[in-house]
Amino acid sequence: MKVGILSRLLFVLLSVLSVLAVLVFCGALAAGAWPQFEQLSNMRTHVSVVLLLVAGIWIGFKRVLPKSLCIGTLFGVLGLFGLAPALVLLGGADSVDEGAPELRIGSVNLLFGIGHPKPVGAWMGEEDLHVVGFVEMKDSPRSKLRWPRLLESWRGEYPYQAVEPHPYYGMGLLSKSPLTDVKVAYGAGGNGEESERPMRLEATLMFEGRPVHLCLVHPPRPSQTWRGGVRQVFFEQLATDLTSGESRRESDGLVVFGDLNATEGSPLFQALKRRVGLRDSRQGFGYMASWRPHWMDLRILPLDHILVRGLDVKSRGVGPEVRSDHRPIQATLTWPKQSNTGPTPR
Repeated sequence: MKVGILSRLLFVLLSVLSVLAVLVFCGALAAGAWPQFEQLSNMRTHVSVVLLLVAGIWIGFKRVLPKSLCIGTLFGVLGLFGLAPALVLLGGADSVDEGAPELRIGSVNLLFGIGHPKPVGAWMGEEDLHVVGFVEMKDSPRSKLRWPRLLESWRGEYPYQAVEPHPYYGMGLLSKSPLTDVKVAYGAGGNGEESERPMRLEATLMFEGRPVHLCLVHPPRPSQTWRGGVRQVFFEQLATDLTSGESRRESDGLVVFGDLNATEGSPLFQALKRRVGLRDSRQGFGYMASWRPHWMDLRILPLDHILVRGLDVKSRGVGPEVRSDHRPIQATLTWPKQSNTGPTPR
């Protein structure tokens, strides 16, 4: 009798968990048609892992629960399908010339202004970055923290700076090489402060005699219905601009980086990569989560990205804790072997 009650209880609990996992999984897949599900799409990899765990439990109890082998196999197939975008990252790293000149680039979300620049500065120095992008760079007269002014303390190391101040959503580019064609592009309208949010900061630098177009981005998070619409317009406009006749030639370098508030499970993220011909710099280096909830010490989502076109990736990493809910990220880029005809490094 006890065995029968336990089996029924197990069946109910497992069924509830399975239904919840499938509902979240379906919501993640539905984000391509309904932007309001975009937040669930960022959890596609995680819910797929849950589906695989559920599949294993179903299969493990095939002698106790009828037809559990078939149910477990179905969930296993769904889980593997959902994991496909993340599994692709495990292989396919670029074969680079170890002695080729390097362009080291990084990005950090300052969480409306980290209270002290030392942790960020230490990370920049340790990685010896040539270019650094900042998002959520606070510049508010109501706060003692004025990041545009703080950046001046690094002008000796990074003499070329493009800064777009804002009380909450400022952006900045720091470079050791001259920046040209600097442009700020604002996103579509939103609510309150969001309507003034600078979503893109673009510039061009010369790397070994050839141009590299930099595009620092920060679309709004997919937390409300109106933000979902703004995000969709932003991603579509970004892809259109980067593939227009006026955009840089594909033989030039292109780097789209920053806090995209999206993971590999996002249809908007995948569409941007596909339309522009961008490559995820994590390819061959792993999942590399960079964001954690404020109440958790564990990083769970890779919201920060460095996407490239026309350049190879020599290394990719996630930086240390800098008192933000985001870890900084960095990548070392080179020209492809067959195209590396520029002058030798000094």
